[in-house]
Amino acid sequence: MPDNASPKFATARVGASGIITDLEVRAHQFKCDETEAYGGQDQHPDPYDYILSGLAACVAITLRQYADRHNLALAGAEVQCSYNKINNATGHKKDKITKSIKLIGNLSPHDQARLMRAAQCPAHRMLDRGIEIETIES
Repeated sequence: MPDNASPKFATARVGASGIITDLEVRAHQFKCDETEAYGGQDQHPDPYDYILSGLAACVAITLRQYADRHNLALAGAEVQCSYNKINNATGHKKDKITKSIKLIGNLSPHDQARLMRAAQCPAHRMLDRGIEIETIES
């Protein structure tokens, strides 16, 4: 997302009972839930699933756009993101996302390296920089 782009919005609505949540982004509507271990029914992706899916999609889109722009023979890409909590050097828990990228096509080692550098998509950079979250009551 370019720095001069309009702000993005997502709306979540939960009712008086249960935790299945209605989500709305622009004209798109979908749902969120939690696993049974966290009080949900596991009927829909959970919030972490959406974060990981967004990152994986951003990487895949960025790879496709980069390959098209630079005429690289990328036949496709598969991006898998996983999330874990790990202990850092001080013994505190730290969040970690691992991206696994499979490039498909007749690509030279040089082109593969270029694509892997391009895999630091806008969502990757946003998460990597850290995010300031402001909470307001409306």
